[in-house]
Amino acid sequence: NLKVIPEETNVVSVIDIYSIIKKGNFSEISDLKMLKKFKKEIRNENKKVSRIMEDLMDDPRMTGINFKSDIFAFYINEARDEKFTGFSLEIKNEEKFAKFLEEILDGSEVDYDIEKEKNYSYTLIEDEAIIGWDENKAVFLVADGYYSRENLDIQVENLMELTDKEQITANENFNKFYKNKKDLSVWFSTNLFEDSYDFKDIEKEVDFDIADNYISAFLNFEDNSISLLTQYTPNTDIQEMIKENDIWDNSFNDDMLSYFPEKTFATASISLNTMA
Repeated sequence: NLKVIPEETNVVSVIDIYSIIKKGNFSEISDLKMLKKFKKEIRNENKKVSRIMEDLMDDPRMTGINFKSDIFAFYINEARDEKFTGFSLEIKNEEKFAKFLEEILDGSEVDYDIEKEKNYSYTLIEDEAIIGWDENKAVFLVADGYYSRENLDIQVENLMELTDKEQITANENFNKFYKNKKDLSVWFSTNLFEDSYDFKDIEKEVDFDIADNYISAFLNFEDNSISLLTQYTPNTDIQEMIKENDIWDNSFNDDMLSYFPEKTFATASISLNTMA
């Protein structure tokens, strides 16, 4: 399901749902007051959807979705009328997925039609969202703004038919990020802001290119802690500038550790060559 994410996408989130399920104690989660209240609200609002959710909790395989595969969330920002928030899933059983989707939409009482193209199927949901799928993958798009609604079906067609060179896996920085992914991971490029006035103003003020910088964040749930790792990959111009000016001073005074109490919730340090 990475195959539906375009190479020029600047924000991608990865959810390792299988890892989270294995680590989580769902018997305890189901007893949470908040979840019980949520179930009650849905049951009062729509009994059909409530029944489907109960069946889903009992047997996730009924959805036809492969929950052992990562789920991706991404943002497409190509033009004024091409702004979409997307989610992609891996499909294990296309027939089950189509049946599950119809049951959800029927229970929700929304207007929809299922259209079949040569290599995929799709359904528009009240002209605000669209779901496209084939035997291997599904993509869910929500239009960001009124003008993007008119291009939902065109955008799904584009995503379902991306060539290898047009997919996000053509970006080597993304591939490095994905190899290191954890339970929840986010990959971000500064190119997202290229069209903004602030971005253009900053580039006028500085004498180097601020595009093609990448920031990654990795959240991992461990036995006795939650770890968050962030990584910054500057573009070639900034890398040269950092190297020439020795901006990062990676030395650390170990004597400082004697001032930290044993029970500390968070500790951070940063060292910079301020003159540079």
